Amino acid sequence: MSRDVVAGLIVIFNPCYDKLEALIASLENEISEIVLVNNGERNLLYEQKKISLEAKGVTFVEMNGNVGVATALNVGVQRLGAAGYEYCWLFDQDSVPKVGSANTLLRNFSSQKNDDSLVAAAVPVIVDSIGQQNLPMLVEGQGRKVREVLITKRREVAAAITSGMMVKTKIWLQTGGARERYFIDFVDTEWCFRVRSAGYKIICDPESTLFHILGDASPHKFKNSKWVLRQRPPMRTYHFIRNAFFLASEPYAPENWRNYVTKKILKIALIGIVFGPRRLAQCGAIITAIKHIVRARWGGNDKI
Repeated sequence: MSRDVVAGLIVIFNPCYDKLEALIASLENEISEIVLVNNGERNLLYEQKKISLEAKGVTFVEMNGNVGVATALNVGVQRLGAAGYEYCWLFDQDSVPKVGSANTLLRNFSSQKNDDSLVAAAVPVIVDSIGQQNLPMLVEGQGRKVREVLITKRREVAAAITSGMMVKTKIWLQTGGARERYFIDFVDTEWCFRVRSAGYKIICDPESTLFHILGDASPHKFKNSKWVLRQRPPMRTYHFIRNAFFLASEPYAPENWRNYVTKKILKIALIGIVFGPRRLAQCGAIITAIKHIVRARWGGNDKI
């Protein structure tokens, strides 16, 4: 397939410009156009970088404030769809794909199989840039139950992170795009669950790789083992807890989603309270999320 059918979409918020420029440089020879959606950045350094990147052909879309990842993605995909791009390659600001990943992902939409029209998105294997390890992905087994699996061969997955995901523009738009009220956490997971319930597929191809930083992570060693501590700001803790339970109420969520994500929440809450950052604010975020969940249930509406 031709690179002319795919454009890159990067959403930024308080970016590290060295990492952002490395991402843009990696995409320049892979795809036809790069669109950068500015989700709230506004300072002198940003204006200088914008002038420099525009001179290299990067297109900027200004959101004039932090409207959330979901809204920024929808605005960007709509713009690229109107420009005629068949596929959108979505990125966070702190990711870099392996060279050649664009063509590898594109092949998943034209595999000559009878069901290739059902592929809504193709995604790479994710490598944690801090821990230098492949990250597991969610797959669905018997009884609509999900589990984490390290991907070693091309297969369908239940969900994937936004960064590195190549989506078919028409399917993104036809399925309503990202659910904007989720704002940030589980925006990608919710979309994947929803489009799969409509009969589409999310394919992971391990021949493509994305090097990605997940949150504020730092490696630690204990005896002979290495582990990565991931810390989240209080705002992200709030949205993770709130959105995880709201997603559990959706009819298309996996059967064991509530149990699966509860374990994640307990881990995140413990890290936030013990290690921070801003431990008191972490406690407040956890309490506020629980209040909002309870209020929604008592009000007879489990959905956002």
